[in-house]
Amino acid sequence: MNDLVNLAKQHVETRYGGDWLDAILHPQAGPGATSDQGGQAPWEADEWTLTFEYSKNPLPLNGSRGGHQHHSRLVKAVRVVAKREARWAGIPALGRCQVHLTWYVLSAGRRDPVNLSATLKALQDGLVDAGVVVDDTPDLMNTIMPAIVRVDRMKHTTAWMELIVRRWEGPGA
Repeated sequence: MNDLVNLAKQHVETRYGGDWLDAILHPQAGPGATSDQGGQAPWEADEWTLTFEYSKNPLPLNGSRGGHQHHSRLVKAVRVVAKREARWAGIPALGRCQVHLTWYVLSAGRRDPVNLSATLKALQDGLVDAGVVVDDTPDLMNTIMPAIVRVDRMKHTTAWMELIVRRWEGPGA
C-alpha cells in the first residue's frame, strides 16, 4: 500500500509540482482561489507542462523511418497522446499559445535539437486536436526552438520529453 501511495505522490508531483496531497484534494486551488467563491475570481493557470515518456525521439528526421504508412501511424500516435495529455491537464481553449519542447536525456551523446521538429509538429497538431488553439500557424502558436538537456543518471532512470504550453498574447502585444 505504501508503494502505491508513493507512486501516486511521484506521479502528481512530476506533473504538477508542489504538494501532491493538495493537488489531489484541491485541484482548483492556487493563488487567488477562494473556497467560498465569493468576491474573488478563481485562479487561472498561464502555463502547463505535458510530460511524455519518450526515451527516444519517436519521429526522427534522419535515419530510417520505415514506409510512409508506418510513419503516418507514428505521427498519429504522437498526436493522440498529445491530445489526451492536453485534455488531462485541463488546458482550456487559449486562442494563442507558446510551446517549448525539452527532451531530457541520460547520455552525453551528440544530438541535434532540430531533429526534434517532426515530433514537435505532431505534438502541436495534438494541441490543435484537443482544442487548445484552432490552428498551429505562427500567429496563433509561437514555437520556441526545442532543447535537449542532459540529466543525472543517478537521479533518473529513463529519458523523457516535456512540452510547456503557455498563454501568449500574440505578435506585437
